[in-house]
Amino acid sequence: IKDFDMDGYSENNIEKDIKKDIKKNIKKNIEKDTEKDIEKDIDNNIEKNLEKDVEENIKKDIENDIEKDIKDNIEVNIEKNIEYNRKNNIEKDVEDNIEKDIEDNIADNIEDSKEKDTKDIDNNIEDSLEKDIK
Repeated sequence: IKDFDMDGYSENNIEKDIKKDIKKNIKKNIEKDTEKDIEKDIDNNIEKNLEKDVEENIKKDIENDIEKDIKDNIEVNIEKNIEYNRKNNIEKDVEDNIEKDIEDNIADNIEDSKEKDTKDIDNNIEDSLEKDIK
């Protein structure tokens, strides 16, 4: 093996080698930086998407809660209306029955009164006839 002759190695070659090494290092650094930037961008995008998903889920949950509350309120109002109508119908039926009973009682009383008056008249006529006969 020949001894390396430093004198034969020109300054020009040394500069070229240094420039090559620098270019390689710059290229490696750029690649590393690019990889890091890509990873960072991916992480940021994932984080943004997660935040967006969380926001959308919260909005959906709120909308669903509101929808459920509205449905529940409608059901409660329907039940209250049914109960209110039931009570009103019962009260109306009671009032109608009372009015009918009063009308029936008045009619019965009139009929009874007519019968009594007729009977009284008949008795009075009979009594008068008997007195006249005696």
